[in-house]
Amino acid sequence: MKNYSVLTSRYLKKHRGRTILTLIGIIIAIAMFTAIGTIYYSAIASEIKNAKANGDYQVYFYDLGKENVNTLYSNAEFKNGGAIRQEGTYKFENDKLTESLRTIDIKSYDAAAFKDIFNVKLIEGRLPKNSSEILIDKKMNAVLKDKKISNVLNGTLTGSGKSSSAKEYTIVGVYDSNYVTNTALSYLDIKTSSDSKDYIFYANMKSEKNIVDNAQKIAKANNVKLDINTRLLYLMGEGPDKARNDGMEEIFAIIAGFVVVCTVVVIYNAFNISVMERIKHFGILRSIGATKTQIRRLVFKEAAIMSAISIPIGIASGFAGIFITFKLFINGFLGAFEIGFYPQVIIVAALLGIFTVFISAFFPARTASKVSPIDAIRGTVVVKGDKAKRRGGRWARLLFSFEGQVAYKNIKRNRKRFYITCISLMISIVMFVFFSNFIDIFVQSSKIATQAVKVEGTFINNDNVNLENLTKQVKELKGIKETYEITNKYIPYTLDKNMLSEKFADSLINNEKPEEYGQNYFINSVNMICYDENCLKLLNKENKTNIDYESFKNNNEVIIVNKQEAV
Repeated sequence: MKNYSVLTSRYLKKHRGRTILTLIGIIIAIAMFTAIGTIYYSAIASEIKNAKANGDYQVYFYDLGKENVNTLYSNAEFKNGGAIRQEGTYKFENDKLTESLRTIDIKSYDAAAFKDIFNVKLIEGRLPKNSSEILIDKKMNAVLKDKKISNVLNGTLTGSGKSSSAKEYTIVGVYDSNYVTNTALSYLDIKTSSDSKDYIFYANMKSEKNIVDNAQKIAKANNVKLDINTRLLYLMGEGPDKARNDGMEEIFAIIAGFVVVCTVVVIYNAFNISVMERIKHFGILRSIGATKTQIRRLVFKEAAIMSAISIPIGIASGFAGIFITFKLFINGFLGAFEIGFYPQVIIVAALLGIFTVFISAFFPARTASKVSPIDAIRGTVVVKGDKAKRRGGRWARLLFSFEGQVAYKNIKRNRKRFYITCISLMISIVMFVFFSNFIDIFVQSSKIATQAVKVEGTFINNDNVNLENLTKQVKELKGIKETYEITNKYIPYTLDKNMLSEKFADSLINNEKPEEYGQNYFINSVNMICYDENCLKLLNKENKTNIDYESFKNNNEVIIVNKQEAV
């Protein structure tokens, strides 16, 4: 026989059971990596989509005048941008509605803000074409239709400077929103609108590298204030904290590395058993003239054939399995999670599969090539006899009788195979524990990140409604079991530099970019959320904490969210 490699296909066909078992092991490993990669990229894409749901922008500049807006529009570093203006609070005249329902916040969007930045979804009607036309939220529209109120509203508009003026608005359309809101959208024409400091400019940068640094340079050059879409930038890996940017990639790398190690062990075990079973065959081939290189080629060809069959099936199975699982069984789990198709996952999975299979086949191939004909025929390569110790396995005999002692002696004579088999069995348990805990952490993290609270309805008051009266009215409604009061305010805050640890100070500088006044940092906007007693009880229950409400209230205690180590 001139070409010994033809024996590979014959062996694979003759020992179909062993071949199928090895193929299944490789397919499962590749499918697992494909599924993990698909989940990772799909999760990032879904989170980015959710982050853009309330505005597709990376940075925004505020407290702008008309000249600032025009200057920013002409900046070549922006991919796109849009301007809005806070017009004020509008109270229209109607006896059929309460004061809270008659009060609307008016925002003006220019054409780019409607189309490119906020992508306002029309349910009916059209977009406003001038400053006297508005869109209203679908919930507000339902109230007006129920009360049969005209689309022409007459009332008073109170601006940010507390100046009021009579204003008539015509409702020309209805838009969809993610929240219960009394916000109406009008049209902004920069050329004809009055000059003030109420403009905000939202933008996306052309370059997706160093977004925050480039935006800060633009803000400094134009002497305007800057803020960023923190959630979106961190998902893009461009947040202000570099360590946090790399966090998700590091987690994915750890998981992928763990899968690779487990895959190598499982596939190596399959190849090793297959080679050891044919060790006599390789010895016979060596005795009739086969070289070491030809023996290695036999094993590597077997690996190549199995890779060609199993890798495409594994990739398809991984993608199909995760797609079916999310679509049929856990649709809506963890929010709007959509499974996507990512070429980079397929390429990496294929390369990883080839690398893993050939690494797994390398050591068995080397063992097979080194075997001598005499040792192979005698079987001393696989089975090692006890040299001098004739007795052994006493504990095995006591626990499992005579069969246990025989099994113990067999294990000692085949230690390498025993170790590999034990490791392969351990892998399944380790992977189950690893991924079950990972999923649990992922669920809890998502719950915390989305500030998930088990409530069935939300009532939002404005400055014209007394909170105590609103709470009393809600509690008196039929069917209300429990209420939770939350007050959310943004306040300026100062921090003494001497009271901060180095780690916290570095994080503060990277994230907040605070102004410095002597020995203090001045933070322009700190989100202060105030909880009532029921909220704190719910917080204790959901997070397994034990915060005493009376101490929390009387001692002016606070809970720092995403806190760093501070003194």
